[in-house]
Amino acid sequence: MRAATLSFVLLPFALVALAEARDCGDKHWTQQSVKYLAPGVGKCATYADDDLGACMNPDCIDANSLCGKSIWVASADGSTRINNVQVVDGCPGITSCDSIWLTKAAYLAVGGSLESGNIYDQLQWGFQC
Repeated sequence: MRAATLSFVLLPFALVALAEARDCGDKHWTQQSVKYLAPGVGKCATYADDDLGACMNPDCIDANSLCGKSIWVASADGSTRINNVQVVDGCPGITSCDSIWLTKAAYLAVGGSLESGNIYDQLQWGFQC
């Protein structure tokens, strides 16, 4: 009976902890236009158009063990933000560790246009713990 009561008491706190990812580390600003990725097999995972995923400079991924890490991405003014975007690929076209490209779902969620294929305004992003 005590074990069941303890589980009942702790479970709501565990669910809250899982649901709320918090920001950790520095805020980054993209240094080049943000493109959207075609679905495929990435350096870290296979991803589809409807996945929330990000691509980073491959050297930065390797040096910092970033595969599978979650990030948040926001518009420059912070008015649009998405959470739990997973690092899924390394893209050689990304020249800076501050820049990212996004899967179609993530790209559209932060205001990207499929017609232009690029977000020219800076985006901000950071890691989640």
